[in-house]
Amino acid sequence: MAVLKALLAAALALPALSSRLTPRQSTSVSPLFCTEAAYPDGDPYGQPYGTGWCWALTSELGTCYNWEDFPAAEDGPLGSNLTYVFIPGNFECDLYKTSDCTGKSYSARRGDNDLSNAMFGPTDFNKQVESWLCVSS
Repeated sequence: MAVLKALLAAALALPALSSRLTPRQSTSVSPLFCTEAAYPDGDPYGQPYGTGWCWALTSELGTCYNWEDFPAAEDGPLGSNLTYVFIPGNFECDLYKTSDCTGKSYSARRGDNDLSNAMFGPTDFNKQVESWLCVSS
């Protein structure tokens, strides 16, 4: 009986041990959205960075968001005025011109995405993004 209790206790502890050894997968990402992009020394071929009014909007993976989900951003200069997106980590966010993540999209990849410069993003999305959906890449 004592052996059976020991085996049962070990079996119950196994899931707890394995959950500590398995790295947790992130369920959200906080892309940095900005109203403007700038370049070091004004060089349009350099690495862009976000300027103007910026906000990191935490987004659950696989969920469609629009400006109404972030009232402070919507009411501020960022709503419908998106020019630059920085995607951290191993994520990407699909940007849409509609408010429900349908229609033509642009996949903003990890790193810098300047929607005003064709080298770093599609200029037809500049200041026209209405919704986004982020996923792990």
